[in-house]
Amino acid sequence: MPAAFEQDLSTLQACESWYSGAYLLETVPCVLYILMRHGDDAETAMVRAVNDTRDNDTIAAIVGAAVGALHGREALPDRWVENLTGRVTCVGDDDRVSELIEEARVRWWLLA
Repeated sequence: MPAAFEQDLSTLQACESWYSGAYLLETVPCVLYILMRHGDDAETAMVRAVNDTRDNDTIAAIVGAAVGALHGREALPDRWVENLTGRVTCVGDDDRVSELIEEARVRWWLLA
């Protein structure tokens, strides 16, 4: 990764050199390289993770978790979030994922 960074390789060039498949020793360098180059810009980091890697669902999920932890929801473009319902379909729940997450946060704070 440091050599790729010093050579100013694009994420596509660097990740292709590691293949960026579904193998830990390919995934981790790609994630770290994307964060090295674009960790300050959540949108660019996510777009590069999706467009420049082979195992893009895994790599984008990890990059998304990292930039979310670093920058929060505010770093995501509104157009990515505004039409999401916050709901999933699972047997036995009422499809209110966002509400359940908030309830978990409140309970955690009460226990802390």
